[in-house]
Amino acid sequence: MMKRTIKFRGFTKDLEYNIWNYGFLVGDCIVEYIFEKSGLTLSNKVDLESVGQFTGLRDINHREIYESDIIQDESENTYLVVYREGFTSFCLINFPCDGTISYYRDCDNLTKDKVERDKLVVVGNYYEHILKKELKNN
Repeated sequence: MMKRTIKFRGFTKDLEYNIWNYGFLVGDCIVEYIFEKSGLTLSNKVDLESVGQFTGLRDINHREIYESDIIQDESENTYLVVYREGFTSFCLINFPCDGTISYYRDCDNLTKDKVERDKLVVVGNYYEHILKKELKNN
C-alpha cells in the first residue's frame, strides 16, 4: 500500500492580513488542526480560486510543490503546475512571460526524476501572480 500526503493550500481572505494556510480542504475552509479530545478545529476561510493540492514532490531546495505553483528549470524556462484529469497526474505547462494562460494541450508529467534532472525550483504561485497584477493595475 502506497502512503502519500494529501493536503491543500489556500490563501485566506477577509482577514487583517492574508497568508497561505495548509491542511485539509473542507468546503471553503482549510482546516489546519483538529483537536481530537476537545473536538475543536482551527480553520480559516480561503479564496477557492487559490486552492491547490500538494503534489507529493519537493523542488531541489526541498520546498513543497503545489498545484498552481510557478516553476523554473535551470535554463530559466517557466512552467505552471496543473492537474490534468485525462492524465490523472500533475503536469507542467509552459507559462508565458505575460502570465496569461490559454487552453493547454501539451504538458509534461511532473515526477521526482524530472525535478532532479531539470533542477526545478518553485518561484511563485499563479494566484499570487494574479494578485500582484491586480494591485499594479489599481
